[in-house]
This record gives sequence, structure tokens and C-alpha cells, in this order.
Amino acid sequence: MSFNFGQIIVAGVSLLIAFLGISCQVYAVIPHYGGWNLTSISILIPFNILLFFLCWNYYLTCITDPGKIPENWEPKLEGEDVTIIEVKKKNNEPRFCRTCAAFKPPRSHHCSSCERCVLKMDHHCPWVNGCVGHHNYGYFIRFLFFVDVTCSVCLYLLCVRAYEVYDDSVHFRYWYKPYPSTFELIMLLLATCGDGLVLILVGFLSGQQFWSMSVNTTTIEGWENEKIDEMVSKGRIEKDKVNYPYHLGVLRNIKQVLGDNPWLWLWPSPVPGDGLNYPVADGLKLPVIWPPPEYIVEKNRPPNTFVPKQRIVKPDVIPASEQELYQRHRRGSEGYIVPNISMEQREKMSDFGMYSDASEDFSENYIDDDEGSDDYVSGQGYPRSSLYYRGSNAYPYGEEGEDAPSDDSDTDDQPIGQRITSVQMKAMKTE
Repeated sequence: MSFNFGQIIVAGVSLLIAFLGISCQVYAVIPHYGGWNLTSISILIPFNILLFFLCWNYYLTCITDPGKIPENWEPKLEGEDVTIIEVKKKNNEPRFCRTCAAFKPPRSHHCSSCERCVLKMDHHCPWVNGCVGHHNYGYFIRFLFFVDVTCSVCLYLLCVRAYEVYDDSVHFRYWYKPYPSTFELIMLLLATCGDGLVLILVGFLSGQQFWSMSVNTTTIEGWENEKIDEMVSKGRIEKDKVNYPYHLGVLRNIKQVLGDNPWLWLWPSPVPGDGLNYPVADGLKLPVIWPPPEYIVEKNRPPNTFVPKQRIVKPDVIPASEQELYQRHRRGSEGYIVPNISMEQREKMSDFGMYSDASEDFSENYIDDDEGSDDYVSGQGYPRSSLYYRGSNAYPYGEEGEDAPSDDSDTDDQPIGQRITSVQMKAMKTE
């Protein structure tokens, strides 16, 4: 029988579980509650039940085959039972493993460590000496759950005992009670540090795996989805065309792994299904092609050939919450946001003498003929270059390119005066 390094790791993990479980009971629970009594036994029984389920699920994760591709299996491209077809990213053909010389079922991948394809491969885990795939993924999830719960309880009991030793030492209670030996203190310290380290490391892994289970993705699929999301964020793919097909809803996603009965989710039981075909989300046209063709086209596009779509912003597509702000402000010739004053407001302001002959603000902020600006006043049909000067009033006249009325006009119903440019305004200032 061959013996590899992975078996050594599994043996080390088993010894670590035994060390933490036994140390917590021998050096924390029993001394804290004064030996074997009803109180200590009432704590040790549930703790050992948690420890038993932890070890049982770890054992099942290690010995259960994650899933092999049946011999001579070929994908079905038509039929009512065909829900999804996964294709290669290069040629849009059904996925085929050249190493195993076999077609790949949906969600399966080739593991270089195991040297074979694995059904619904999540990742290769050295701590279980194999891959986590379709058939042992449920055991792996339960193992992580019981590690988190058991280590949390164990850490609490160890910290209670450590605080008791510290408190008794500070208040000199060891003159009438036995002082813990040096070996007991070292074991208590090692168990506390080891349990805390395991809880932190496994806690991060548990959070990632629980999230993956809730959205029905594997670790490998999560990496692929990140690449698709990156293309969507860059505008290379439309979001509506790349809906992840395996997301059935949180409850149905969990049932895909732990079974249909929630009361038995923590009981070690096989994962439903054969790992060759999976249901897809409602509302998708069957069979679903994954990855989506749009992603394959963009992924195979030569570098530096993508031209992003230019975003054209029009006043009629501005959100209602921003329309008022859009109408009240505009960008000046120097790039600053300035108030956009309507003609009615200008006439009112001129009546109060705010636009006088000596005013410099109007010429500096709104007259920009030498810059060649053609910005329009919001709500008006006149460019800024069509502003005319009449006494203390300034307002647009006529269409762009139309001549201004002459100075000798004596009618009051039409604007009179001359067109004021930046050069003329500067000459007026010097006078």
C-alpha cells in the first residue's frame, strides 16, 4: 500500500483535533468545575457530541470519492432533460479533457494533483488528501460548520479556565487549593493558542464556502465569474446577457448541497443528484450555453481592438432628480460651474441696476466671443455669442449669425444697440 504526504497531513489534522478536544476537557472543564460531577458532565456530553460529528464528517470527507466521469460519457445537446451545455472558451465546442480523453460534464474540472477530472470540482484540499467535489462537498460543509462551533465552545472553556488561574493567583487563593502544575499551564496555553489559530483560519475558509453554497458557485466558478464581472464593469458585455445560470435562490441552493429536509442538514447524508446535470434558474432559455457567447467573443478578441461605446448624455435622459440642477447650472468657458440665469431673471436684475455700464462680472462670466464658444442658454434658442448690449440691459437677439439692429432705430419695441464683444468691452473699460 502506497503512502503519500497527503496521508501524513490527514494524520496530523486528526492528532490536532484530538489534542484540542482532550486538552479542553482535561485541563479546562474538569479542573474548573472541581472534577467529575453533574455540572462538568452536563458540559462534557454536548461538547463530545459536537466533537464526534466533527470527526465523523471529516472522516467522510476524506474517504468519499468526489465524483468520477462515467466511462464513455458524452454530453447531450438536445432533449427535455438537457438544461445546460458548457463549452470551451476557445472554439465554443463541448468541453473535452485531452488528458483524460473524455468529455467534461457541467461544472467538472481536471485536477492535476489527483490526475483526473472531478465532478463539480470546488478545489483540491491537502487537509483531506484529495479534491472536494460533488459527492463529498456536503460532508465538507458540515465539517467546517462543526469545526467553527466546536472550536468556539472549546475556546470559551479554555479562556474561562485561564482566567480562573489568573484570578486565583492574583487574590492568593492557592494557599488553600492546589496550584496547577507547570505542565498543566503549558498545555492550557498551547491549547488556547492552537484553538484560536484554528478558529481564525478555518473561519475565513468557512465564510467563503458558506457564501459559495448560498449562491451555488464553486471556488473555480467564482474566479470565472469575477472575470465576467470585470468585462461587464468595463462595458464590454451587457449585464443582462451574462446571468449566472446555477443561482436558484438561497434556499434551493442550500438544498442542492445538504438535502431537501432542513431538519437533516446537519446529519451526514449524501449530496442529491449524480453530478452530471444540474437545474438552472427559472426564466432562462433551455439549454443554457455557458460561458455565454458574448463572453467568449470578448475573451478571444485580439488585444487593443476593443472600442468602448461613447456615452451620449442628453437633457431628456437626465434623471428627474438632477434635471433641476442641470437647468440651474452650466459650465463656463474656463471650466467652472456657474449659475445659468434665465432671460426673465436677467431683466429683473437689470431693473435693479445689477447690469450697469460699469459692470465687469457680466462681460467676464458670460461674454466669450474670442473663445469661439457656442454654449446655449438653458431653455433658450440663442447661443452666448448672440448677446447684445442696450443701456444697462443685456439679452439675446435673433438667431445665431443674424445682424443686430442699428443704433439709429427709434422704436422701443425692439432691442437697439451694438453687439458687445470681449475686445470692445475691454476698450470700454479703458475709456
